[in-house]
Amino acid sequence: MLFWFPRSIWPGKPIGSGGVIAEEFGLTFDHIALNYWAEGWINFGLIGIVLFSIILGKINATFDIKFYKRKPSICYMTIYFIYLGMLFFILRGDLISCVAYMVGLSAATYGCSKLIIHKSR
Repeated sequence: MLFWFPRSIWPGKPIGSGGVIAEEFGLTFDHIALNYWAEGWINFGLIGIVLFSIILGKINATFDIKFYKRKPSICYMTIYFIYLGMLFFILRGDLISCVAYMVGLSAATYGCSKLIIHKSR
């Protein structure tokens, strides 16, 4: 969760899982995208695959239930649709980069939505 620290401040900052695999096998091309379940495997082994699946299922269920069962706000609906688009990015690869993008995009969207709603009143 410390993705916002630049490598110039934190030289020992961990690299993405694709970079770790590339180093491990001595590959020259290190931009390898490991999918979501490979991240679980690298972090916690077989238990990680199950754990990551349960976490993703709970997050998706929570988002969907709030969207379909309750009357969501415009701000929530915007973040929900961004999340749906980002879900492809999450499942495709490197959690270190997709979490950073998703948090930044969600925070900016939330802030802009709140500002627009506040200014319109």
